Amino acid sequence: MQRRPPDALKRDTGDVRTLGVILVILGSLPLIGVAASSSIRLSFLSRLMAIVDTLILVGPGVWYVIAPTLMRRGNLQAVIISRRVLLAQLAIIAGILGFGFGGLMLTGRRSQETILLLPAMLAVFFVPALLALLLALRRVQKTLRLLDPGGYAFETLPVAKVVEETQPIDSLREK
Repeated sequence: MQRRPPDALKRDTGDVRTLGVILVILGSLPLIGVAASSSIRLSFLSRLMAIVDTLILVGPGVWYVIAPTLMRRGNLQAVIISRRVLLAQLAIIAGILGFGFGGLMLTGRRSQETILLLPAMLAVFFVPALLALLLALRRVQKTLRLLDPGGYAFETLPVAKVVEETQPIDSLREK
């Protein structure tokens, strides 16, 4: 049986939380920029791209801040959900970049919409961090499987097997 250091779970869940905080801070920048530039007329597509860029980073970032607490409590489901969120985030980043660069190549000009792709382009630099997070989640899952969570509030007890008497009890007593 493989043994993990006693602080391995705390260290791995700390990595998850750190990446979550960074994603929340980075993801809130485009929305703050759109809110600050309320005097400048932005097109609907520009506002939509700012919201989508914010959701790409802030939504998963908030989950990565909350999930380590659940993981430290031994909740294996939090690891599974985190892995699904991570894979969806990678797919969305690839789709947004493809959409943005495809529009840039088709129009051949830089517009407000392509400038708002900056958070998605910055998210590309987080792809190695997301892959490292995938490995950290794998270690957390392995550690949680090694831990015995103990009992739950109510457990069924096994039924005792009834054994036939081979000789009467009275014959066993000394007279």
